[in-house]
Amino acid sequence: MSKEFDVGESGGAMRPPDLRRPSTGRDTNASAQKILLGAIETLARRGSRSLSMSDVAEAANVSRATLYRYFPTKESVLEAVSEYISDSFIRGAQRIAGEAKSPTEKLQAIMSLQFNLATEAFITRITEVEPGLVLKFLADHYDRHVSAIRNVLDPLYDAIEASAKIEVDRDVLSASVLRMQLSLVIVPPDERWRTSPQVLTDMLSALMGAITPPARKPAARRGAR
Repeated sequence: MSKEFDVGESGGAMRPPDLRRPSTGRDTNASAQKILLGAIETLARRGSRSLSMSDVAEAANVSRATLYRYFPTKESVLEAVSEYISDSFIRGAQRIAGEAKSPTEKLQAIMSLQFNLATEAFITRITEVEPGLVLKFLADHYDRHVSAIRNVLDPLYDAIEASAKIEVDRDVLSASVLRMQLSLVIVPPDERWRTSPQVLTDMLSALMGAITPPARKPAARRGAR
């Protein structure tokens, strides 16, 4: 699993949250946490059709009684796993919104977050054994993730509108950023695509700099030597 977020001086190198660390959300109970992680590992090996409650209990190293105390059915386990992964993305986006410095650094960071989560080994494995489950997850959480991306990128949209003197469709742009990175789940990235967050932000920074005229120097006073 990946490490916690690491925000360097540039603000761009942000990694996804470690799904093995306790969540700060609703699933903070240690036993529930163990069950969710056990379910994720089992899903990556077998997929949801072959998943049994006994498999989950064994992988989580908890009794069946403990498992059923938190999750009465396999469907409730799958739903909780889905929410758990989604919450990891939302928490990451919230941290970027608060910690990344410039608007373009926020764009680079949110794209890197999406990239790293989409290429996590367990996500890749679940996609291989049961792509339908992954597609359902993406559809179920689409609106929520678009909203999180827009929250991160609103300062960038403000800067674009101020530079270009145009009004941008923020929902469409946020959805485009999400859809571009979601394609990684279906088409694995090559080494060149790994540079896409940096390439895009560099290009956008250059374009915004070209659009924004340089600040005028104050006119010299008459009679000044």
